[in-house]
Amino acid sequence: PDAGIDDGPAIKRMLCERWWLRRLRRAHGRRCDGAAICAGVVKRGLWLYASQDGVERRGAQRRRNARAIGRAYVECAESGESLALADVVEGSMANPEVKRAELMVRIRGCDAVAAENGDKCEFWTLTAPSRFHAQRIVAEKSIINPSYQGATPKEGQSYLSKVWARARAAWKRRGLAVFGLRTAEPHHDATPHWHLICYGPADDLRIA
Repeated sequence: PDAGIDDGPAIKRMLCERWWLRRLRRAHGRRCDGAAICAGVVKRGLWLYASQDGVERRGAQRRRNARAIGRAYVECAESGESLALADVVEGSMANPEVKRAELMVRIRGCDAVAAENGDKCEFWTLTAPSRFHAQRIVAEKSIINPSYQGATPKEGQSYLSKVWARARAAWKRRGLAVFGLRTAEPHHDATPHWHLICYGPADDLRIA
């Protein structure tokens, strides 16, 4: 093995039962969700955005986490001051309300920078090709998509990440200045898509 690589942490993880339990839970959840998507039950009018099993698993996980946090305390080694972990979490980015407020602050900050530079703003949506979608909408009804090739939501997200990375590389080569924020959301059949708030000179945005 390479003398410059420390494989101790990797070995410790693989010897840890809790690490394996987390990995197995994650793999099991993804397999269950993938089976529900392929079976055609994750769609508009039935199980919207995610499988019912996945929603229940996530709810159970949140309840377990809340119980664990409610019993825990953090203590300052120097002063000995002790705080309930629940209070710490309440004021951190782990709190959805705080996270949402932080996102709005970032958007306002980008708006301010764009206004100062004379940049324009556009709202873009990035969607994966048909082969990533298990369902399609025809006459307001969700039906099986014959072009679907069995891709998982994770694979759809990886595809969008690669497309975005290539776009950014192409813009850099052409000297285009585009910046902004993005969020990832599921379609009704769980296939991810991105919403982007993009800023830049009007000519750069038009070319991009």
